[in-house]
Amino acid sequence: MSPTSTGRGGRDEKLIDGINITPMVDIILVILVIFMVTTSLVHEASLPVDLPDARATRSSHPERLTVTVDAGGEIYLSREPSAISLERLQSLLTDTAGANPEIHVELRADRKRPYGEIIDVLSAIRGAGIGSVGFAVAGS
Repeated sequence: MSPTSTGRGGRDEKLIDGINITPMVDIILVILVIFMVTTSLVHEASLPVDLPDARATRSSHPERLTVTVDAGGEIYLSREPSAISLERLQSLLTDTAGANPEIHVELRADRKRPYGEIIDVLSAIRGAGIGSVGFAVAGS
């Protein structure tokens, strides 16, 4: 059979001897653009930023303590009248968690404090055996 043959009706019909890849290239380019856009969004999400205010709802825990880290780095516990050390905080919270394992601690930290200091305070809270910790944010 030759590349052209006479089919029904006497018309010349060509046999397909190749695949048109233009639509496939178009689809690949669209997928590539989508990938590039989403990759840049993922990268932007990992950049350090000053977090915005958020609306938060209060949960109903029977007893709540507040640990505050002020702009100067001083640590306060809601039932203590003055600043306390990190070790004293862990000791007080260990005693409290022993008496009431359902206690909830709300951590309020000034946004100017380094992240590492807040993690140290959070580690002390967790080290005291308290599993329920919430972060306070400014309401809008």
